[in-house]
Amino acid sequence: MKTTPSANAGQIRLQQRSPLYWRVTFHLPPVSIFGPKNLSPFNEIISKIETDEQLKVVVFDSAIEGFFLTHWDFLAKPEDDPGMPPGSTGLQPLPDMLARLSRAPVVSNLTDEVIESISQKLNQKG
Repeated sequence: MKTTPSANAGQIRLQQRSPLYWRVTFHLPPVSIFGPKNLSPFNEIISKIETDEQLKVVVFDSAIEGFFLTHWDFLAKPEDDPGMPPGSTGLQPLPDMLARLSRAPVVSNLTDEVIESISQKLNQKG
């Protein structure tokens, strides 16, 4: 298994478990808030997913138990913004990356633990 740390090592980890199967782990303590400093590392991973000809499955998970990605970091400092222009889809960086992932020729999935955590949070609100 090959682990490729992102530009912000420890924040978003890519584990190439086999040529066909990769795992992307978000480690954004304390409650998995995604922000501007995570855009470049996530973009690098999305680009690798798009261009790898052998890859078939990518599983996304969180190293923070009970939290996947809670929301965007609205309190981030302006200097944390990497100044990325709109992406190839014409969308701003994060929506661009998500659109590109949805079009990549791979199956992407969340772990059972993440799905269960999201389901529990939705049921608590009801």
